[in-house]
Amino acid sequence: MLAIANIQRIPSDQLVVAFGGVRHGYGGIKGEFRQSLGKLGSAAVFVRDDGCRWYQYGPEELQPIFDQIQAVKAELGARRLVCLGNSMGGFGALLFGQRLGADAILSFVPQTAIDPEVTTALGDDRWAAYQENIPAYPHGDLLKEPPAAGRVVMCWGAKDPLDSAHAERIADAWKVEPVVIRSVGHDAAFELREKGRLLPLLESVIGG
Repeated sequence: MLAIANIQRIPSDQLVVAFGGVRHGYGGIKGEFRQSLGKLGSAAVFVRDDGCRWYQYGPEELQPIFDQIQAVKAELGARRLVCLGNSMGGFGALLFGQRLGADAILSFVPQTAIDPEVTTALGDDRWAAYQENIPAYPHGDLLKEPPAAGRVVMCWGAKDPLDSAHAERIADAWKVEPVVIRSVGHDAAFELREKGRLLPLLESVIGG
C-alpha cells in the first residue's frame, strides 16, 4: 500500500517530498531526514510504500498521492518542489520527481531499476526477496522514463559497485550531478551525517 505517512506543514518557499525506504527508513538513518528538514524549516510530505514494492503501482494508486502532494504545495504557497530519498526511497524520489516535474531531486544510493531483468543483468540480487512479492513493474526501469526536467543530484558510495552501476547507467540520460563518497558503500547518507556534510547538502539542493 502506498500512503502519505505524515505532513510537516510549515510556511515555506520549498516543499520537500521524502520517500521511505525498506522498513520505512528515511536516509538510512532512523528519523534523519525528518530531523534535518525540521532544522531547515522546510515543509515536507513523507511518502511510505508499505508493500516495499519500489513504488511499482498503477495510476489508480499513484495519482491520488500526486494530487495530495500538489494540493499541499498549493495550500502552503510553496514555490519549489524537491524530492528526496535513500535506496528504495531514492528510486521513489527519482520516479515521483520526474512525474511531478520537481525543481530538484536528491537521491541517495538509489536503485535506478527494480525490474528483475535489469537487476539480474547488473548482477544485483540484493532485493530478490522483495522482488518475489512485486506483482508487476509498470515503471521498473527509470532509464525507460523521460529524464527529469529539474536538477538531479545523486549520491552514492564508490565502495559499492552495484550502487555505482545503478547510478552510472542513467547519469548521462538524466544529466545527473554526482556526489561520490570514496570511502563508503551503501551507507553514504550516514557517512555524510557523521562528517557534518548531510545538512549542508540538503540545504544546497532544497534551497536551489
